[in-house]
Amino acid sequence: MTPRVLIREARDYPATFVLCAVWLVVFAAMVGAAIQDEGPISWTRLLVSGIGSGRRFGDLSLVDVGRGQVWRLVTCNFVHFSVLHLGLNLIAMYQLGTLVESWYGSAQLLAGYLLTGGLGNLIGVAIRWGLAQDPRIHSGGGSVVLMALVGLCAVVGWRARKRIGAGLFRQMMILLGLTFLLGVAFSHSIDNWGHLGGAIVGAMLGRMHWLWLARYARPRAWGSGVLATIVFVSCGVIQLASDIRERPLREQQRLARKLIEHERLARSLAVAGVFLKQGSDASSLAAVLDRQEGALGREWSPSLDVLRGLLNASAKGKLTSAEIDQFEQLATPLIKQSKREALRIRGSLYQIERLNPRR
Repeated sequence: MTPRVLIREARDYPATFVLCAVWLVVFAAMVGAAIQDEGPISWTRLLVSGIGSGRRFGDLSLVDVGRGQVWRLVTCNFVHFSVLHLGLNLIAMYQLGTLVESWYGSAQLLAGYLLTGGLGNLIGVAIRWGLAQDPRIHSGGGSVVLMALVGLCAVVGWRARKRIGAGLFRQMMILLGLTFLLGVAFSHSIDNWGHLGGAIVGAMLGRMHWLWLARYARPRAWGSGVLATIVFVSCGVIQLASDIRERPLREQQRLARKLIEHERLARSLAVAGVFLKQGSDASSLAAVLDRQEGALGREWSPSLDVLRGLLNASAKGKLTSAEIDQFEQLATPLIKQSKREALRIRGSLYQIERLNPRR
């Protein structure tokens, strides 16, 4: 697709392209937040396995809904967890969104996005709750809305009683079947109940096809689009306010994790020094250094590399006195640095607790 064609398509189908643009902006913000919290993200996580929870950006879990955060039924439809997740949904949204927008207009597509996303997720939440599934599992993405558009197009094609309608119905049923198979194959990473809820709501809207067509470009249609936009913005503002309120708790959890890392690193180095002096195999502690390396800055990486080498060498036999002395010379400042950082973090945690007492 050339830039000229893309610009023309965006002009003809503004609602579809605006929704896709919001997806991209939210994903970019999620990546930035993940890098800020965790440091560099591996390409595997970014492209396929996922960058982590999107709770800060409005993803959905039974725990959060149970706490009254019902706006997540809407905001979760804009949250994606990997480039693959986002890319596949963007392609599907371009194909289905432009088709439905050409039928009903931009305003009614926005209203349909709100209805199908909110109600589809509500059905999915109700089923997951009824089945007593893990309430901590987070879900998100535009696929609930996409399944609703598939269900809508399937009903429209089935009721058209024409060859083109039969072809549309067949294509949509194939998509539903493929989605079902993917849901079975990757049941731990796909919200099948949300997909089902979206398909049900979409099929119901498909039976109202002629009503939606009759309202095309009428004041009532524009009013529904304006109302949907207000709801989208309101849910986003509420989620932002919720995220700001939870910032002290999130910072407290981050510091607590760093505190554990520093204490574990200092303790592991001290234990390793004792093992080496006794002539014992301390190679298992090299893996601890690998996991805790992020607790220190990059300036300590050369020292950690040497320490790991000495620990691994202890598996082959007792180290020489010179090697043990070298280990102590490198480990001592690292232990002191980790203890200083742990003390500083404890002070920060105290300040957060004092300024934000639990109620």
